[in-house]
Amino acid sequence: MRAAWIIAKNVIEESIRKKEIYVLFILSVAMMSVVAMASFFSLTGLIKYFTELSFLIITYITVIIAVVVGARQVPTELNSRTIYPLMAKPLKRSEFIIGKWLGTSLISIFCFLVFEGIFIVLLFSKGSGISCILIQGIFLHILQIMLISSIVICLSTFMTNAANATVSILYFILGYWIGKAISDALDNCGAFLAWILRSINYILPHLDYFDLSKKIVHQWQPVPAWVIITVMIYAVVYISIFLLIGTLKFQRKQL
Repeated sequence: MRAAWIIAKNVIEESIRKKEIYVLFILSVAMMSVVAMASFFSLTGLIKYFTELSFLIITYITVIIAVVVGARQVPTELNSRTIYPLMAKPLKRSEFIIGKWLGTSLISIFCFLVFEGIFIVLLFSKGSGISCILIQGIFLHILQIMLISSIVICLSTFMTNAANATVSILYFILGYWIGKAISDALDNCGAFLAWILRSINYILPHLDYFDLSKKIVHQWQPVPAWVIITVMIYAVVYISIFLLIGTLKFQRKQL
């Protein structure tokens, strides 16, 4: 897997040279700072307000980073023809896909951890601190980033950069409500349509499984360890599926 790590390193170096990450970084810090300066609630209400909005900002910014970085990987390599010298080397196509996913995940996770570090510093400045549920939320969000990165890399073997980015962001936005919408629709549809909806509900990955933001805001007790482990296995299974689909599609491309 050394080749995959080299591909991942190239993705990270390329992303660092691009300007969009720095723009998103400045934007997210500015937005969190504005939220942190708000002082029109009680202290308890202010901390909840700051935590909720900061998590929302961090979540969307890191997802945008993962989508922007991941969506261009395969199409750019094909369009610029830089993929040909890569494939001329002893590099498996599966290693290429895994390397692209790994690089996208690592740069997105790094940005996420930087944002979280800033958030925690601002949280301490308001007299609050780190809780167990917050640590669990950070861990699950890292898994979510890795899952989203695998989806984006998989779609990059099927779609153009722009189409991939559009589909991925729309799925992320709608993904939290798909399960609820399907559950509501099951009460008002026939047996065949209900079967189709249930199949979709089981097949599509549920991004809401990785979201502990509401529990963090309201300072719930930590989630049981078996739940975290189950969600981690769930993420690993779906990441493997998307990387496998992406690899199979990429292997069929004529280079």
